Amino acid sequence: RSFELSTYLGNFVALANLVALILQLFVAPRSVAFLGVGLSNLIYPLISIMILATSLFNWSLVIITLLMFHKDYISTIFHFPNRSLFYNGVALEKRAYFIGFFEGIWTHMVNICFGIFMILIVRWGPTYFPFLSKGFSASFSVIGLFLFSVYLFVSYRLYYAYKSQLLHLVTRNDFRQKIEQFSLSLLELK
Repeated sequence: RSFELSTYLGNFVALANLVALILQLFVAPRSVAFLGVGLSNLIYPLISIMILATSLFNWSLVIITLLMFHKDYISTIFHFPNRSLFYNGVALEKRAYFIGFFEGIWTHMVNICFGIFMILIVRWGPTYFPFLSKGFSASFSVIGLFLFSVYLFVSYRLYYAYKSQLLHLVTRNDFRQKIEQFSLSLLELK
């Protein structure tokens, strides 16, 4: 049994890293170039929602493997690099605060909420929601769908805030003065 598990995990790690490398080299940069930072920030929650919605109907080794790939690789391919680019839209004097909040406090708060929801739903969910009587897998999928739907909504709202902040940064007086100093126009910069 341990040999089979070791073989499976070895195959998973080798294949997952190969797929991740291909996605990182060819897909992720093109998605940012084509969609922009704001819209490509929606890729991670959309992939998460699709995998978790599928897991509601079929909790198999394939779905578990996809969830493992999602957790370990999709986040590093699409989520982390794009999130770093996203901070460019935050004014320099506020950037450290935002990074500290979202990378530290917000991440831990979401994980705490997820843990509490898991405890509550696994313990009392089947009493009030009969479809959760399947156990952990259905509970995990429902909670994940809810949280990633909220994440998608927040990301969508951040997209518009990001666009307006970038426009504000470009149209500030000090930026305009630098453009005029070098005889450039906003169209030339684009």
